[in-house]
Amino acid sequence: MQQLSLDILVVHYILIHVERTTEIDCFLDDDTYLLNFVLGNPLLSSEAAGVTDDYREGQYQLLHMQPGNYQVFYPPGLYRFLQLEIRREYVNDLITDKRFFYDEYGEMAGVAVRRYNNLSLNIPVDLWVLAEKIITNKVPGIKGSVKMEAAAKELLVNGITQLLEHREATIPIRKTEMEKLEQIKTYILKNLDRKLTVNDLCKEFNIGRTWLYHGFTHLYGNNVQEYIHKQKMDHAMDLLKKGLTVNEIAFMIGFADPDNFSRAFRQRVGMTPTAFKKQHS
Repeated sequence: MQQLSLDILVVHYILIHVERTTEIDCFLDDDTYLLNFVLGNPLLSSEAAGVTDDYREGQYQLLHMQPGNYQVFYPPGLYRFLQLEIRREYVNDLITDKRFFYDEYGEMAGVAVRRYNNLSLNIPVDLWVLAEKIITNKVPGIKGSVKMEAAAKELLVNGITQLLEHREATIPIRKTEMEKLEQIKTYILKNLDRKLTVNDLCKEFNIGRTWLYHGFTHLYGNNVQEYIHKQKMDHAMDLLKKGLTVNEIAFMIGFADPDNFSRAFRQRVGMTPTAFKKQHS
């Protein structure tokens, strides 16, 4: 095992040759996160407090387990891992949304302490290149250490960023959040005559832009801006079928300029409002 200690993290390169299935004990304290890159051969499983997680070659994970002893089971084979041991405060600075750390009961869950909260991704090419750059570094002295430190920090930040992007797209929506999103949806449908913006909705409901975008995408399949636009155009089609004029409809769905409405309608529907009205008259 090779080790490089930096100011914010410790880098471990672990190479293990196992001749028969082996159980290895390890200990984690409460101040440590682990960013594990499985570079060679699958790892059967690790187990702690009744929770079992599988590791696969070509995947990486961010782990913040509860403090204690862990058992890792290796079948026969040659294993290569790159492991970043990171201080808690540094990761907490990168991850400001505490929903990544707490379940709905307020219990410390960590990103991977339970299977439903486990966070593994295939290692993308850019992260793989950085990992191999760290492992194969042959530059001696301070210059080599500086290069390795820069690569390790880039691997850390990019790795966590990609994990969080995946997490944001898949994190479950709680009942209270779903009710809030339904309230916002109802508000939008009642105010189609206004020029609604994301900032307006955030101020009205005292919420953040990121939460609003991801919540709407998760629940309705479109981000909030796309949802507003779709509802306006759908309402415009209904009004055109009823015989209203383009100018009247533009005003009724929050467009100050009928020409802007016509352009938006054509981009959405594939024809002008006048052509649509004629086709459905």
